[in-house]
Formats: sequence, C-alpha cells, structure tokens
Amino acid sequence: SSAASDVYKRQLFLPLRVVIDLDRERQRLVAELDRLSGLLSASRTRLENPGFLGSAPPDVVEREREKATSLEQRHERLLEKKAAFGLD
Repeated sequence: SSAASDVYKRQLFLPLRVVIDLDRERQRLVAELDRLSGLLSASRTRLENPGFLGSAPPDVVEREREKATSLEQRHERLLEKKAAFGLD
C-alpha cells in the first residue's frame, strides 16, 4: 500500500511502511481490538441478562443496545483497517 499526495502538481507516492511503523500500528490495533472486545462482551452480557432487562429503565436498556452497536461497528472498522494494512 502507499499514500499519494499532489505536491506542486506532481503526484508523490510513499510506501506506507515508510510513513507508518507497521509493528507499532499492529500493536496499537491489537490492543484496541482487545479493549473493544472486552467492552463488547460486557455489554452483550448485560443485554442477555434477564435481570438487567427486567429491572433497568427502558432508556438505559436502549442506551446499552446503542453502545453495543457502536462497539461492534468500531470493532469491525478496526478489523478492516488491520486487514488493509496486511496485518492479519
């Protein structure tokens, strides 16, 4: 992969490995994916708990559902980014 930019009406291509420390980016992505996985697991556990669903106010349950959806989307985007960098 490369990054491209127009510099003085000329295109400049730089290999991403020159611009980005791929090992560091891999570590960052793995750490963030682990963090999001933990948060998502906790949110799903709450949403699968009949006690939570039965006793929490509806707006709290809805916020938890929105939170889980947001976490899933962020997790998916990071997986796509990791794959795009060839960091599988």
